[in-house]
Amino acid sequence: MRFLPIPLLLACACVPLAAAEWTELPLPASAGMAVYQEPGTERSRHGKFVGSLLGNPRQSWFLVDYAVPHRWGLYEVRSFKQWLEFDCKDSSMRVLARLYYEGPMGQGRVLVSEREARHFVAIVPGEPEEAMQRAACAYLRKEEQLAAAPAAVPAPAPPAEPTVTAPAPQAQPQPVYTPLEPAPRAEP
Repeated sequence: MRFLPIPLLLACACVPLAAAEWTELPLPASAGMAVYQEPGTERSRHGKFVGSLLGNPRQSWFLVDYAVPHRWGLYEVRSFKQWLEFDCKDSSMRVLARLYYEGPMGQGRVLVSEREARHFVAIVPGEPEEAMQRAACAYLRKEEQLAAAPAAVPAPAPPAEPTVTAPAPQAQPQPVYTPLEPAPRAEP
């Protein structure tokens, strides 16, 4: 297992991991784990214009907290934090970074890390990744619902009663002076 470069590990370690900052995602109790999303970390890979041309995968940070320690190679892992990228239209995902911790809720020492996956893999229905994808791609569903909803057309205004207006006074023509002509002087 190769380790991520030290600057990336330091950057990940500097992100606060307090439990109050994470939002728990709904999973069945039989899953043996709790999955949390860090609010405010959802973002698109591309801007709106480029994303409309190339597709716009969504990225977000998640924390998986095991009920009992899991063996990962030589290590006993209690939790891991992962930065995932989801293709919301194809229901696929890839890992951008994953850090395994010795303590619960991303606490303690980083035991092992994984590098970025090159390719997207399909999300299996019913797996925890499906809940993560729903959370990361929630904005897309909202935009699609707004686009699909018929636009509210304002009711036509009742016909207004004709009003009589007084004719506007005629404007008097004013002389125009150019910078080459001297302006008339006011007499004292």
